[in-house]
Amino acid sequence: MAILLDKPHTATVKAVTPSRLYLIEDADAFMAKAPDLLFHVGKVMAHRLQLATGYLADIKSQFAEHGSHLSMVDEVLETLLHQQDPGFAPGGSSRDSGGSGC
Repeated sequence: MAILLDKPHTATVKAVTPSRLYLIEDADAFMAKAPDLLFHVGKVMAHRLQLATGYLADIKSQFAEHGSHLSMVDEVLETLLHQQDPGFAPGGSSRDSGGSGC
């Protein structure tokens, strides 16, 4: 996620077997040249988001009537489902000269 969002990393990795590692200086350029890798990363991230959203929805339904601090789960779900990067503009696909994106 840190590479895709250009943010500091929040996790560490520990190899449990001998490994070969590579330093990638320009992640954007590397991923542009490796669409298979980018597709795999996208699938992993979509799966993680689906699990997190499902977990939060489950908590919301279990504690809906308690009126406790868990009511903030609604706000978290709304943020996950509807927040977009401010720079995002729908449409403009290179495949569609009209820019409708559909």
